[in-house]
Amino acid sequence: MAGCSLFINVIPGETRIALTDAEGQLMQLAIDRDGGGQKRPATENIYLGRVLQVVPGLNAAFVDIGDTTPGFLNANDALPLRLQGTNRISATKISDCVHEGEAVAVQVLTPPTGEKGARVSRRIRLRGRSVDYLPAEPDDPAASGEAAHLRERWSEIQPRLDQATAPSLIAAGAGALEAIIRDHADKGWDRIVIDNRRSLPVVKGYLSRYCPDLIDRLDHDEAGGALFEREELEEQIDMALQPHCPLPGGGSIIIEPTAALTAIDVNAGPGAANNNPEVLATAVNLDATRELARQLRLRDLGGQIVIDYLPMRKKANRKKVLDALRSGQADDSAEAYVAGFTQLGLVEMTRHRQGISLAEVLAAPGGGGKSALTIAYDIIRALIKESFHSNPNGKVTASPAVINVLKNDVAGSLQEVQLKVGAVSLEADPMLNNDAFRIGPTA
Repeated sequence: MAGCSLFINVIPGETRIALTDAEGQLMQLAIDRDGGGQKRPATENIYLGRVLQVVPGLNAAFVDIGDTTPGFLNANDALPLRLQGTNRISATKISDCVHEGEAVAVQVLTPPTGEKGARVSRRIRLRGRSVDYLPAEPDDPAASGEAAHLRERWSEIQPRLDQATAPSLIAAGAGALEAIIRDHADKGWDRIVIDNRRSLPVVKGYLSRYCPDLIDRLDHDEAGGALFEREELEEQIDMALQPHCPLPGGGSIIIEPTAALTAIDVNAGPGAANNNPEVLATAVNLDATRELARQLRLRDLGGQIVIDYLPMRKKANRKKVLDALRSGQADDSAEAYVAGFTQLGLVEMTRHRQGISLAEVLAAPGGGGKSALTIAYDIIRALIKESFHSNPNGKVTASPAVINVLKNDVAGSLQEVQLKVGAVSLEADPMLNNDAFRIGPTA
């Protein structure tokens, strides 16, 4: 994708990685955090788990991997290593694969979300940029390069599985930064900018492994925490948490995730003017479809998605919209399937969930703005920015919930910042909501 860029913002406890297109539009945002309590299982993590329950009615089992919610192991993912690659996969019974109390090596396919546990598999796969390594498949002793590196990694993981006690984390998957560089290096970024000097060697290491030809495009930004502001990314992140999404032509889309599905409504908007309803509907729907491709990827929405487009009478126009919807998924690494229009005029599609949605990471439960943890990291970012301007920042005033997070969940991150900016006092103000805070001198 010509002209696209990669921006990396690093503060103590949080790393944000943003991919933008040639126009500076935010296409994808990945976030790694240390704070916020127990870290939940992430995609690609490998665990030695213990089977808690086998449920023949679901043809699946529940596996304890150390999370608050057991992992879900489908029968098709439950074959032991020695049987993987055979033709038994499509006719497998869960009772033939695992039994209650058994210790099993599993890998996270999709992380837990809400009350749903992680989906796990016994078909372990070590991912590279151009090749994957599957321990169940015949090994090629002559393999070199990336394949040899992945095989060596598996040889380090195997002894840990033999020695561990279930449930245990055996090997962590690639973090957000490594995964972005590994999976999107073929985009040929024009710019790779990071605002933290200490993290430069880490980024260089990933670039050397996955795309050495891009190392000369890596740049260190010394603006003091203002990288995302200058690139107009902060506003785009805030907008991605809102249900209302304006369209260039004056219409809008409303995105409402629910427990069962994501409902999307397309509106023409009060400013739309065209004497031909069919022409207007088709134009707005095509506008909405182009924006939807970006929003689904940016918000990382998965599962069943139902779109209520403006009604179109002509079959050719409905086909145009479906074709645009399908082609819009081409640059999305998540697998998507567009089923088409239903008899009620709705479009049904599915998108494979790759991780935790952006709202689950950044927003408060129930959609009440940003979470206290997100605001706490915003405060840490603001303290760093203020320190570059030599402004006094002796006191932080915020809501009681945010102050509690600063004192507990991200206390280590705040302490690290104070080594640079000086002592910071914390004051709770019950009159402030979570999104509001003040930074100023002590009285």
